[in-house]
Amino acid sequence: MDIESQKNLYTEHFYIKSFETDPFKHFKISSFLSIAQEIAGVSATRMGFGYDDLIKDNNVWVLSRVKVKYLRPPHWRERVKMETWHKHEEGLMALRDYELLTEEGESIAVSTSSWLIMNMKTRRLKRTSDILGDKGMHCMDRHAIAKSCGKLVAPDNLEHVYTKRVRISDIDYNLHANNARYADWIIDAFGMNFLKEHPLDEIQINYNTECTFDTLVDIYKAPVEGGSFYVEGRSNERNIFQSLVSFK
Repeated sequence: MDIESQKNLYTEHFYIKSFETDPFKHFKISSFLSIAQEIAGVSATRMGFGYDDLIKDNNVWVLSRVKVKYLRPPHWRERVKMETWHKHEEGLMALRDYELLTEEGESIAVSTSSWLIMNMKTRRLKRTSDILGDKGMHCMDRHAIAKSCGKLVAPDNLEHVYTKRVRISDIDYNLHANNARYADWIIDAFGMNFLKEHPLDEIQINYNTECTFDTLVDIYKAPVEGGSFYVEGRSNERNIFQSLVSFK
């Protein structure tokens, strides 16, 4: 591994704690996304384009799309490591991948994500290549999931499942609902008995519109071909998020 690859690859070691698990002692997808978000920030800072570097010009990273594939359910008390690395730019988006492994090296989960840079004052998106410059060239030619997250299309058979009011506990320091909270809203669209028999296999979430405190979000769900489910959140005719979920 060359020097730039070593700088790009960031690894965090931890064990899966009780508050990070679901009722079946599996690592919650929201817990995965919370840790992924945190180590992405550490990795970006090490490379010179983290939060403190961008906020000087009122810019921040915003997660646009993410896909996570559980090769098997990660378990409570399991000692693991999560690796992350910056891949390259794709249009306005910067791509970042992740891999969750046991300390012995077994791959448990893989993930790819697409990030945008937004100006906090104007709320306008910035071209990542303009912000990162030469720093963005230090990408790693490694793919946890080779294909980046694409657009999702809503089916015609959507049914309303429940309505979520965004509370203070959902909001992060950017003053909108944190990306990991959306995963909880999606999982809440399924019943306890179903989830007990069908652990998560794969999930893709596309974050389309900011969601702020006290917003009412209507959650819709529909089965789609191949045994997967489409789950969507709407508020006042705005599409907040779209997701595609499959179970084992």
